[in-house]
Amino acid sequence: MRWVSMALVGLAAALLVTGLALSGLINAAFAVAGFGLLWLAGLWRGISWPGAAGPAVFVCLAAYGALQKVAMVWLLPALLIALAAWDLGVFQRHLARAAHIRQEETLKRVHYLRLIVVLGLGLGLSQVTLRIQTSLNFIWAIALGLVVVFGLSRTVRFMRREGEG
Repeated sequence: MRWVSMALVGLAAALLVTGLALSGLINAAFAVAGFGLLWLAGLWRGISWPGAAGPAVFVCLAAYGALQKVAMVWLLPALLIALAAWDLGVFQRHLARAAHIRQEETLKRVHYLRLIVVLGLGLGLSQVTLRIQTSLNFIWAIALGLVVVFGLSRTVRFMRREGEG
C-alpha cells in the first residue's frame, strides 16, 4: 500500500509541476517538486508529518497557480490525487496501529473501491464543471450551496452506517 501512496504523490506532484512550469511559474514548480520529494521521503521512512501537511501545501500552491491562470486541467486532478495519497497514508497508519484486524483484505479492498469511485467521480465532475459556464444570482447560489450541504450530510450518514454494519 505504501507504493501506491508513493505513486499517487509522485503523480500529483508531476501534474502540479507540469501545470505550473507550462505557465512559466518555475519557482512554484520547484517548490512543489521539493515538497513532493519530502512527502515521498516521509512515506519511505515512515514519518507522518509530510503526509499530514502535503494536501495543505499542494492546495496552497495550486491556489497560487489558479490565481496566476494555470490551466485547471492540471490543478484539479493533482489535488484529487494528492488527497487520495493522503487518504491511503492515513489508512495505512490506522491499519499498522491495529492489533488484530478481521478480514483485513476485505477491508482494504472496500477502501480501495470507495477511493476509486470517489476519485473517478471527482475527476469526472471537475472536468464537467470546467466545461459548463453559467451565472447564478445570489439566491440560486445559496440554494445550490444548501443542496450540496444536505447531500454531503446524507453521504456522511450513509458512510457511517455502512462502516458500523
